[in-house]
Amino acid sequence: MNWQQVRPSGNFAQVPQNDVLSLSYPDNWQVSTPQNGGGMTIAPAAGVAEGNIAYGVVINGGNPSAKSLDQATEALIQGLQQGNPDLKANGTPQKITVNGVEGRSVDLTGNSPIQQNGKPARERDWLVTLPRSEGGLLYIIFVAPESSFNQLRPTYEKMLKSVRLK
Repeated sequence: MNWQQVRPSGNFAQVPQNDVLSLSYPDNWQVSTPQNGGGMTIAPAAGVAEGNIAYGVVINGGNPSAKSLDQATEALIQGLQQGNPDLKANGTPQKITVNGVEGRSVDLTGNSPIQQNGKPARERDWLVTLPRSEGGLLYIIFVAPESSFNQLRPTYEKMLKSVRLK
């Protein structure tokens, strides 16, 4: 996979109408929702390897029983680590404001589904959590191999700035 296959276009489209959020994304990436209706993935066609996202964005919700956004964010990180034991949080979640909504932001590192020299490449994930009005949280994970993350960060930041919770 090379950069040309996953590079976001400069043109943005809106995610299809849904009752959770509105968001802009590069128009050469694809939006997919699983059959069970849980969440959404936005990724270039070449950014998904064997059902795993190597480049792109995962959006989902969770933990309506948590008492605070901090608790819900910590529980989410622990859940992600159970599914991927190599995943590590780089520090503690920090406050971030997304269109007037206070959320949490933390960088994670782990193994990418992409192989380099027979080993998994290092992956960097930027996790942003936002409180939902009915409880729980909405989370957004911006995913890329460590070597490409800084090239994608401006696109990811533009996508995050476009998020509007409903």
